[in-house]
Amino acid sequence: MTWSRPASNLDSPLSRGGGGTGYTGGAVPLYQDTAVINTEKLDALGAIVQRKLEGVAEAVPTVRTEAGVITLQVTKLAESQGLVSPVDPTSQDACTIGGNIAMNAGGKKAVLWGTTLDNLVSWRMVTPDAEWLEVERLNHNLGKIHEQPEVTFRLTRYAADGRTRRGEPQLLRIPGQVFRKLGLGKDVTDKFLAGLPGIQKEGCDGLITSAVFVLHRMPKHTRTVCLEFFGYDLSKAVPAIVETKNYLDGRRDVLLAGLEHLDERYVRAVNYSTKAARRERPKMVLLADIVGEMNRPWPRPPRRSCGLRMRAMPRVSSPSVPRHAGASGRTGRAPQRSPRTPTPSRSTKTW
Repeated sequence: MTWSRPASNLDSPLSRGGGGTGYTGGAVPLYQDTAVINTEKLDALGAIVQRKLEGVAEAVPTVRTEAGVITLQVTKLAESQGLVSPVDPTSQDACTIGGNIAMNAGGKKAVLWGTTLDNLVSWRMVTPDAEWLEVERLNHNLGKIHEQPEVTFRLTRYAADGRTRRGEPQLLRIPGQVFRKLGLGKDVTDKFLAGLPGIQKEGCDGLITSAVFVLHRMPKHTRTVCLEFFGYDLSKAVPAIVETKNYLDGRRDVLLAGLEHLDERYVRAVNYSTKAARRERPKMVLLADIVGEMNRPWPRPPRRSCGLRMRAMPRVSSPSVPRHAGASGRTGRAPQRSPRTPTPSRSTKTW
């Protein structure tokens, strides 16, 4: 694949495009004579393979995908085998894998398994000088990358034919904490990212062509909890979100597998249907996927007040079942209340 050498000979700037769902404008050409490389035809999606990773004791389920594959295709492939693809941004029905890597995309499952970077085994890219670069992660912890004291990557360079190796592989050792900003999580302003090629660079250092991802197994049972926040001072809701996460993190029988926040503008945009016995729409909605191996009755939420009136309504869900419109935000139809959903009390007590 030698597209960049002829373009550079013509002194034409290069840009790349995929699903076109990015908000930062990284794929928008700045000049009229820009050569735009569309990666949508790089759409090969391999089978799920149990792969022995260097530095990992047991084989783990993985999948190889090219850059133009729609993210939702990977999600559905994993679900067909009882597995979970952890990269699930809201735009997953349109965005592509190459963009996920270039932006280090996350999603609601990032709270459990991290963002794209955390779940990559390896990726290939073409550099601006028309050569290949393969990046492999060694001693994978199969979890959040910042929890590993030191993360090691192996960088191997190839000629334009993609097979002839150039020089010896280079090891890149990076402290795990570099990949997350304390108190913030993913630092979108850190494009350098300790010199790691391809990730979070928005395509500025090369073109992602393919990658291998780790897949995970979700516990047997999932419940989705919907927290609706009513009131005007939403600053009081933030501690409630933090307390919710800390409470679940402190339990051994369940895991917080997904966390999604809808602000007031989003609630209006999707014509959200209020679950509580109130006429007005909530100012904010928090959706949490809680998973575990035991299917036990849902306990009454603890009576804690955060200064706002919240209504928590448990909804049983499955990873393979699409979420309602209010949760995903991908349709304008209001979700209908299921007849099995318990009607909340009209009490004015706060939780």
